[in-house]
Amino acid sequence: IPCIYKINATNTDSLLSSSIKNNEQDCNLNTPTWPLHPQKLTTPAGYPLYYLLPPKTKTPPQGVLIYLHGCYHSGHDFFLMPEERIIVQHALCSNLAVVSLESSDQNWGCWREADAALFWDADDYDNNQYNIDYDDYDNYHFGDDAITKWMEYVDLPKNLPRYGMGVSSGASILLSGFMSGDILKLDAVASYIIYPGQVDYNNMEEDLPPPTIFVHMPKDGATADHVANYRRKMVQNEIGVKEFMVHSKPFDVARCVSKIPELGGEEKCLKLITHLIDNYAHLLDPDTFEVKVGHEDKGWLKAWNEIKTELVGANGSIDSFKDVYYTSKMGREEKDGQLALIPELTFKSTPWIWACVLEEIGVCYARHKMTVEYIDEVFQFFREHGGGGMDGEKDTSIGGEL
Repeated sequence: IPCIYKINATNTDSLLSSSIKNNEQDCNLNTPTWPLHPQKLTTPAGYPLYYLLPPKTKTPPQGVLIYLHGCYHSGHDFFLMPEERIIVQHALCSNLAVVSLESSDQNWGCWREADAALFWDADDYDNNQYNIDYDDYDNYHFGDDAITKWMEYVDLPKNLPRYGMGVSSGASILLSGFMSGDILKLDAVASYIIYPGQVDYNNMEEDLPPPTIFVHMPKDGATADHVANYRRKMVQNEIGVKEFMVHSKPFDVARCVSKIPELGGEEKCLKLITHLIDNYAHLLDPDTFEVKVGHEDKGWLKAWNEIKTELVGANGSIDSFKDVYYTSKMGREEKDGQLALIPELTFKSTPWIWACVLEEIGVCYARHKMTVEYIDEVFQFFREHGGGGMDGEKDTSIGGEL
């Protein structure tokens, strides 16, 4: 499995405690957050599961945040990418245990309805065939799902509130009542840039999701339309719902320093931004720092290749950073319960530092990218709908658009 890595067993405890200690001390979303070091287990279906627990100095965890990634990503990315790792840190500071699951698609990374089988006990389905009879799913042993087994492993109470967070195809899966209710038993869901291809509005009344907060980007035209349809259906069925829209923002030195500290601070970020505005004004506006085209444009990679040696060295990675955080992904496996360090390459086989830069460019352009924006509102929504978890009181009201 491409997302399982071997690390040296020595010093893993100190690495983990250091990572968690930093999480505890630094709960300011504006403080630069470095990649985090989750622990890794293997689910009964044979796929990796990554997690971190709140610092032991805090009171017992008050809930569980369950994350499903989008296409071209892995479960590991939640702890590594610039926007996502801030969300993890914020969750830990909010006394939530964080767990990130991985789809079965090791080519594209997208979630499918058939991936529901990954959360069941290996004895409950044929791992080589995904023939799920949704009319007969009461016969499956949902009590043995992967999340429940993980909670038992890390000694978390079974009755903790569960909150789902999904991106693109991961959000589509979570908005199935079958998935969020019968399998994952979620109290509330945060849907980011939902991928509309797997949504069936006609059967929504029979397959209702839990209370849901939508965070999306209007430049995703189809996504915005599907959010509107979902919201209307949920209001009609008296399910709590809120909606937030993320708009474009400047990609400037301050944002680069804050979101990508591993690039090397203000000096390196200034070099990158200066190179872009001096040579690629059609990508980044020299006056407003507005991102003028999406991250898919090949000009971004061309610009990066021209400046990367000055920023991170000829091999496209940071040597001093690599010694601490990186490990090879080729031909190695790690044991369950050890820390999962950052692989040399991403799911798409690109250097991590470039993937981080490109994510921030995409977030600033504001089209189909995960974002930390509105995370305070998301966690407040969880508090309102978590049955008393996260020091909140359950709110059964129907939310409006903010």
